[in-house]
Amino acid sequence: MPRPSSIVSIRLKVLFGMLLMVTMVFLLAYGWEFLIEDWFPILWFDENGETAEEHWEYVFTSVGFTFVGMLIPFYLIYKNFIRIHDNEQQLNRLNSDLQKEVDRQTREIRIEKEKAEAASASKSDFLARASHELRTPLNAILGFAQLMDIDPELNQDQKKHISYILEGGDHLLHLVNEILDLSTIESGKLKLNIQKIGIGKLMESLTPMFESMARQHHIRFANQISSGPDIFIQADEGRLKQVLLNLVSNAVKYNNTGGSVAISWKVERETFLRIAVVDTGLGIPLDLQKDLFEPFNRLNQRDSGSEGTGIGLVISKKLTEIMGGHLNFTSTLGKGSRFFIELPLQNNNPDETR
Repeated sequence: MPRPSSIVSIRLKVLFGMLLMVTMVFLLAYGWEFLIEDWFPILWFDENGETAEEHWEYVFTSVGFTFVGMLIPFYLIYKNFIRIHDNEQQLNRLNSDLQKEVDRQTREIRIEKEKAEAASASKSDFLARASHELRTPLNAILGFAQLMDIDPELNQDQKKHISYILEGGDHLLHLVNEILDLSTIESGKLKLNIQKIGIGKLMESLTPMFESMARQHHIRFANQISSGPDIFIQADEGRLKQVLLNLVSNAVKYNNTGGSVAISWKVERETFLRIAVVDTGLGIPLDLQKDLFEPFNRLNQRDSGSEGTGIGLVISKKLTEIMGGHLNFTSTLGKGSRFFIELPLQNNNPDETR
């Protein structure tokens, strides 16, 4: 920003330049002859008998009016220039103040972001360490319980109690594994093996498990992925199985007795394969759908009797996104839900829906 002394210097230079311009215009308008004859009357000879006093009065009057008449517009121009210059200085000051405020807020946001990232990294590291520490004793407990379960000398009550240990241990181990997965994903340390996978062959291996799961809850399961030329996608096979297992498991758990679950696929935008899991279950209320992908949020299902941790769907969504796709859903209360994932195709372009 210019100093006040420099501003005064600029104004004086402008004023001097304007006066010089007025003088030049005056000289061009009246000529040098006027100066010699009218301004220096000692060299001028009166042919009409005019006195020197009258002549000087004429000179001062004409020159004064002419000079003032030419000076006024230049003065107005000068004042306008000064006003523009002052406005420019004020605008520069405002811009400088605004830039300082933006820089300050940017620094604060960066600091807060770094703090949040550090806190998130600490949380993920803690969860990962805690999960590892919990899995070791849990595996030992489950191992001893399994050995006791095959003991032929146990009576029915003892076997029943051991089944409770196994059931609770499996549930807790599943929770620990999901927390470990979530912390690994959030810390960015998850490693995937993206490869070419045939979806038809994959479903053939998963269908018996899905059918058994559905039978236990008296649900009909339909694999609508027909046999025929296989279609290939790019994904991590183990993680894709985990995602599909979570979607089908939820569709079975939150279904109505005698309901149905169906799985199918369809090519979208010629580059993605959409795998959909459709159920005829309870559906999700519209006001709760926005909270579906929040960790540990079971959407008022804690007292429903259905097992779950509230993070399986969150993990499935993050895994799908890491594999280059996305997971979404539609749901109508009382009619059921439709969850689908989209993953990149691998050199395929089928037109049919299976």
